[in-house]
Amino acid sequence: MMKFHTARIHGVCRLISLPWRSACPLLGLAAILLASATLPALAQPVQISGLSPFAGCTADNVGNQPGTNYPETEIEPWIDANPSDLQNLIAGWQQDRWSNGGARGLVSAYSADGGVNWTSVVVPGITLCSDGDYTRASDPWEWRFWRQRRAGQPLP
Repeated sequence: MMKFHTARIHGVCRLISLPWRSACPLLGLAAILLASATLPALAQPVQISGLSPFAGCTADNVGNQPGTNYPETEIEPWIDANPSDLQNLIAGWQQDRWSNGGARGLVSAYSADGGVNWTSVVVPGITLCSDGDYTRASDPWEWRFWRQRRAGQPLP
């Protein structure tokens, strides 16, 4: 099992007004690049998130849930670098956050070239919009523990 070091831009994104919060995954990438001189510097920022993968989902019945949903928002981003291969990066965030807690799902992105190119994927099996059991998701850095508990595996 590979170990990763974590750098989170947790509080900063809570201070940014909602229309600008979609830039938070980009802030996370910038922070890790600035914090570690061993990672290659990118000439320009790279956006790793795009349109919401949950835009067409109706399984969670957004209109009948309490609170306000903010589509196209990415909240609580984090990014990890593999210490044995600093070109190997992974990021995660809550997608489409609710005003009263949680998000429609979790999204992750990975890079094998130090952050030049990214591939985004929906974290499967968590919310109704990702073939899971829950209406909302939270804390993207802890989803691996949830999946281990669900599979009956011991926690680290």
